[in-house]
Amino acid sequence: MKDLIKLLIKLSFLVLVVYSLILCFFSLKEYEVGLVKDISSGQIVTSFKSRYNFVWQAGLPWKYKAEKVEIKNAAIIDVIIQIPSLSSLTDDIYFIKIPLNISYQLKKDNLPDLSVIESRKNMDLYISGIISDIYRSYLIDDLEPVYDRNKLVQDQNKLNDKIFAEVNKKLASIGIIPERIEFLPAGYFPDKRLYEEGLVRNKEMRDLDFNNKKQEILLKKQLFKEKSEHELYFEKLLRISTIIKDNPEILKYIYIDKLGDDIKVIISSDKTGIPAMFGDTNEANKSGVKGDIDNLR
Repeated sequence: MKDLIKLLIKLSFLVLVVYSLILCFFSLKEYEVGLVKDISSGQIVTSFKSRYNFVWQAGLPWKYKAEKVEIKNAAIIDVIIQIPSLSSLTDDIYFIKIPLNISYQLKKDNLPDLSVIESRKNMDLYISGIISDIYRSYLIDDLEPVYDRNKLVQDQNKLNDKIFAEVNKKLASIGIIPERIEFLPAGYFPDKRLYEEGLVRNKEMRDLDFNNKKQEILLKKQLFKEKSEHELYFEKLLRISTIIKDNPEILKYIYIDKLGDDIKVIISSDKTGIPAMFGDTNEANKSGVKGDIDNLR
């Protein structure tokens, strides 16, 4: 019996080792990193970068997913620049687009945000955004206050050469090693007619946005006013409820008062039926005053 138990323990241990080797052991190539993603939320919880890695989360495949991602890529991307005076427009035709042929790799010891390296598309968009910011800073004088298309087209090649070193420096500082950066000719610059049309549309969009915000403020103000009125109304009801609870005779008075205009009622809180303000019972009888007062108890 003891031998059987020992054998089962050994088999269990062997199964655990095999299970771990199959699911939890990862070997990475030079241009790969590993990511561990939470299946339920889709968020990346950690990464692994060594040549050989034991990832315990991979042993829970119903909760985590471990995968390899290449950090070396080559692509043609667009450097997209928005014209400040057309900032309310989102149509592609109103944006400057400069094609860029680039190949790069990420430094394993200086990776950007993990969501960036999740896919090649995210990496390309990340790099495109960085270069766009650099490009925009050099173009600022030709973009505002007035967009000068002719000057931009004439100076495009000179500008590409001027910002080439800046782009390399910036990418290297954030863990991206550019192997080739080539600005391609025939970038897209909106013409004068389209720009003027965009100015009109941009004003309409800004006016519409202003009116929407104005209406939103007025609506919130009206809702706040109504809320305050309702709260005041319920506060009054609560006070009345408290008064009636402490003085239940008031309900009798209200009920009889509604019976008719000719009925006059004074509620007495003692057994005599005579209100305390009119003195005691004997004095009331001596006065001999007759009236049309009914007393209810």
